[in-house]
Amino acid sequence: MMSPETIEAMLHDRRFSEIVALTPSEIQAIPATTLCYYRGVALVHLGRAHEALSELTHAATDPLLFFWSHHWLGRAHEAIDDPSSAAAAFLQASSYWEVTGNLAAFRGAAIEALKRSSTTDVRRAELYEQLEQVRTAVSGVIGEMHSPDVWVRQAIDGMTAVFKDLRERQRDIDIQLPFIGDIWPRAFRLETQFPVAIFSDDHVHPRGTAQDNTRSPRFVRACERQYGHELKAMDLGCSGGGLVRDFLLRGHRAIGLEGSDFSLKNQRAEWRSIPKHLNTCDILKPFSIFDDGTQVASFDIITAWEVLEHLPRELLPEFFRNVRRHLAPKGVFVASVALFEDKDERTGAVWHITLESQKWWEERLAEEGLAVVDHTFETADFVRGSGNGPADWNAVTHPEMGFHIVAGRRDA
Repeated sequence: MMSPETIEAMLHDRRFSEIVALTPSEIQAIPATTLCYYRGVALVHLGRAHEALSELTHAATDPLLFFWSHHWLGRAHEAIDDPSSAAAAFLQASSYWEVTGNLAAFRGAAIEALKRSSTTDVRRAELYEQLEQVRTAVSGVIGEMHSPDVWVRQAIDGMTAVFKDLRERQRDIDIQLPFIGDIWPRAFRLETQFPVAIFSDDHVHPRGTAQDNTRSPRFVRACERQYGHELKAMDLGCSGGGLVRDFLLRGHRAIGLEGSDFSLKNQRAEWRSIPKHLNTCDILKPFSIFDDGTQVASFDIITAWEVLEHLPRELLPEFFRNVRRHLAPKGVFVASVALFEDKDERTGAVWHITLESQKWWEERLAEEGLAVVDHTFETADFVRGSGNGPADWNAVTHPEMGFHIVAGRRDA
């Protein structure tokens, strides 16, 4: 009997014809909407976009499939050269999760529709209004507009920049794929009985894990200056794995742990290029990282960028015990901690659930044998909370938004 996991594996293996050909006897245990989703995706890949529309439309009635069903409806409408409907579908997807890729796809489809003489005046006005709303929601991405024509030009410029970055990232991945496992330093081994943080809103309503992939070669260099040139690093709440990749590119050994399996399942960001170095794991439950043999690995650098405020108070002791157990005697735990609310009134998701002062956090560290240590990091060295990118806050200019902690073992 087929399971959703089996069909998803078939999808990843590009066995599209087999998915479409599944018989009722093989799929009795699978919800109808789930089957429609997988059939729709397979049909799009097979070039049968017209057939995919009805399957994906039905799948979209399932709240759990809403986002991806509309994403693939957009892809299907693009395939049949219906950019106006594609724009509407991508916008629906982004109304659930504001993922950059879908917003960029929406802009592209909307602009393509605006270019067409067949676009009605009513639809043209709707598209302009929707484009303006997206621009407002993602302020600063494209810049100010002064007229519809300027808006279209600037939207194209912004979209071009997004896809240029994606093309460059894909080029890097294509170059590296044949050598994965050979070009990177040796991977660590994770043991855990809790591979996914199933009750966390970061998993149930993935947002950061669906969008973030912060890179920071500067932080890696700063670690080298302070702690040497042969580092072992672990990034907790690693999202897309960008920082892990930056450590690997400098020849250091590194591992990333992420509580949600969204990036793994969707093979986003660096999960395709460094799969042996990124793992899913509930970091609030006991886990062990091994180097060689059965001895728990000791890390020079353990980081958690905007992670602590996501963790419930009652489970913090286990988290800090995990940190301390894996921290080398002279190693450091480095974290950025946000002080602002982050929630979604529509879905009820609350991502920032523990908003406490720096003193409060230092007391929690002390309870588990960790203490603030002297360091020479500058704020600009830090991965987050340093203005690292257009959407990142800066602890210097906006100290009310958060702070940084650098701690070590009290017995060192």
